[in-house]
Amino acid sequence: METQREWIGKLRREAGVGEARWGEHYAGLLSRYAGHVHLIPASRNHHHHGAGGLWRHGLEAAFYALRAGGEKVVGLELPPSERKAYMERFRFCAFAAGLLHDVAKPVTDVVVTSAGGRVWNPLECQLVAWAQANGVDRYYLRWREGRTGRHEAVGALLLLRLLGDRTAAWVNAGGPEWLMDLSEAISGEGGAGNLLSELAGDGDRASVAEDLKRGPVESDTGELPVERWVLDAMRRLLREGRWRIGGGVAIPAEGSLALVWPKAGNDIGRELRESGLVGVPYEPDSLADLLLDCGIAEPASEEGGRRSRYWRLERRSESGEAVRLRVLRIARMESLLDPPPVSGPEKFVPPAGSKAPAGSNPPAAPAGGIPAAQPTSAGQPPAARQAPAGRQAPAGRQAPAAPAGGIPAEQSTPASQPSQSVEGAQGAKVGGQDSEEGMAARQLFEALVQDVRQGVRSSDEIVRDGGKVYLRYPEGVKGYGYSPLDAAKLLVGAGLVDRPDANRLVAQTAGGRGLWLTREAEQALVITRECLKDAVGEWFRNAKVEGRVEKGGRSFLPQKAFGEWLSSVAPGVDAKELGADGVVVLGDIGSSSYVRLSGAEIGKVPG
Repeated sequence: METQREWIGKLRREAGVGEARWGEHYAGLLSRYAGHVHLIPASRNHHHHGAGGLWRHGLEAAFYALRAGGEKVVGLELPPSERKAYMERFRFCAFAAGLLHDVAKPVTDVVVTSAGGRVWNPLECQLVAWAQANGVDRYYLRWREGRTGRHEAVGALLLLRLLGDRTAAWVNAGGPEWLMDLSEAISGEGGAGNLLSELAGDGDRASVAEDLKRGPVESDTGELPVERWVLDAMRRLLREGRWRIGGGVAIPAEGSLALVWPKAGNDIGRELRESGLVGVPYEPDSLADLLLDCGIAEPASEEGGRRSRYWRLERRSESGEAVRLRVLRIARMESLLDPPPVSGPEKFVPPAGSKAPAGSNPPAAPAGGIPAAQPTSAGQPPAARQAPAGRQAPAGRQAPAAPAGGIPAEQSTPASQPSQSVEGAQGAKVGGQDSEEGMAARQLFEALVQDVRQGVRSSDEIVRDGGKVYLRYPEGVKGYGYSPLDAAKLLVGAGLVDRPDANRLVAQTAGGRGLWLTREAEQALVITRECLKDAVGEWFRNAKVEGRVEKGGRSFLPQKAFGEWLSSVAPGVDAKELGADGVVVLGDIGSSSYVRLSGAEIGKVPG
């Protein structure tokens, strides 16, 4: 703050407030903002690109916004007794809008790393607080690629923290519209009619113009070409045989290379640390982001500003079982291996909502035996879902061919492998849109239905309330490669979920919040009596419930868990009825009630 004493003095004179008001609100915000941006530049090679540039730019923009605000006539409709307080809040908000308009750049534009490889998380604490807590006396910068214009979208996340509780409460005392307008101004969402957005824009442009007039400035921001060192470490691990193809390295298709993650990331971090390099991230996720930002690695999906780092790779174990691995996909194999080796048997499985990249294998059946959609008439394979962590496809299971439109048809399966289609045992076809979003929604719902039927997801996530069926939100749609909100939008758009009203996606239920399934989606979830015996066998093999007991080569599961599952997928059927039909055997182990399959072998857990 001492380096910018001149500009702070100009701001204080322009604000024209008393000592108490300045110290309570203006000075506190300046101090917190300085602790947040510290010596980070405002840009890489444009305006204010020297050390401390973002701090200086914020002060200048705040000054010009405050000056422009003094020319505005506001609050004339108010009685004189209210006008003074109104003007005080207006002028402070104009100052704050100018100061904070780039507040999210430390989140979206740069990566700050200590000499020891620690990475600062701007949403967790101020930069100065992070440095003090970790004993950091210098830090290094790396600029993210594709950063232009993205900082505005997350600016509002930092607003309340930088305002502080007392100042936020004072601003809000004039009505919630003050905080709303200020939030919109610094997040780039303030349209026509938001005066604070206009003033922040005026301040930003005036500050940029003044800085560019001063001409080029020599800067040393501590930015390092760390990707070169990371690549060198990766090549060394391969060259010395510490990484081997078929182990932590896979060649799934011509020209592609995948590293099993986070193991490979830990190896790289250890190699960098032992080499004595400073200012380089050592954590696997941070290293993955670095490689993605530099274009060395390729994201699994990148839509709407959201990036998924990791791919799923399917590999067959020695027993023939399909094993899913999380991997980082290297964009150009030649950067690590030249000449490239022959590709192996592994296959990429794209996450939900993504398109298979050129040269990758068609997706195999996702974990749990859910049929993968086959290539459409356009020749492009629709997206496969990203399976929840820890699931594996049962050995020997084949994905049925899909009819035109990409919805898997019911196939005749062995008794222990009931049909997996979202058309369901009732034959009700749901989500019949041919758009990419419709296909993604159907695949998401297919995965969800089978996870519930097989017990991989808790039956608590299906709520029956007042004759309606709900999918608990957000728990019920997590783990499929989408945020809960995006998953809800997909399901609504595909006609699988009904809105409770025109303004909401999520309904209130007796047990909390849920997505209201349409009649067609509800029917797809229900297992008919004809298929129930096979479905019970699947549930016994796959159910993730507490209290499973293995005894005499059989699986015993708590009757309570079995009853809850039945009520979610076969309403009206109870355990006693299935016991009378010879499907299951009910009994007690000690003082607890358990259920097992009646067949001699069907209840055994594979392996």
